[in-house]
Amino acid sequence: MAIYNQRYFDYMYIYNMVTRKYRRKKFYEDDFLAWCAVVETQIIPDVDFMIHFEEIGIDYTNGLLPLPCNIHRLLDVFDISEQTIFYQNNGTHLYGLKDYNGNLIADGTTIYLNYIGTNIDVKTGIPLCLRGHEFVCETYCKIQAFEEDVTLKNFDANMYALWINSLPGLIAAAKQDVHQHISREMVNRNIIIRANMIPMIGKLELSHNLFRNNI
Repeated sequence: MAIYNQRYFDYMYIYNMVTRKYRRKKFYEDDFLAWCAVVETQIIPDVDFMIHFEEIGIDYTNGLLPLPCNIHRLLDVFDISEQTIFYQNNGTHLYGLKDYNGNLIADGTTIYLNYIGTNIDVKTGIPLCLRGHEFVCETYCKIQAFEEDVTLKNFDANMYALWINSLPGLIAAAKQDVHQHISREMVNRNIIIRANMIPMIGKLELSHNLFRNNI
């Protein structure tokens, strides 16, 4: 669905950029995946470039349903019979799932989601970021990665403050730059990714017990 070109990059681009600059600090790739996803879904969410994800099956385990990291807006939650599921949402998981009769959903049940989210590489499930967001992603990741070091006085607080103070300006600039990608055809196009097209999203494996025969 998406390729790495003038329009997209992934979190490893930012990870490699930061680790080259700060070679003595230990970083974790999964953190950069999560932080870049926050930038794309919450800090600079651009719905013109988002995708409709349909019938994304996820197993309900230990009373929790993990949400894909690329969700911007959750549309529908339902079971294999296409009945609406009622839920509580803490931002990272759904919990307290009940069916339309008010019965609790059993652990191990596959629950399906429809949502609007950021684009992904359909072969790997890696969430993609828009070109023009590089400096926002880098700065946000550094703020998150070095917060503990500043608290423990192991990193220059003045440098950290510069990153925080620069972030609003970088966000404003990125919102302007991203419009270079928009064409009339893109605005009018409705791209849909269904669960059987992808093995996972981020680090979340999907359930592929799809129930429609016409997919």
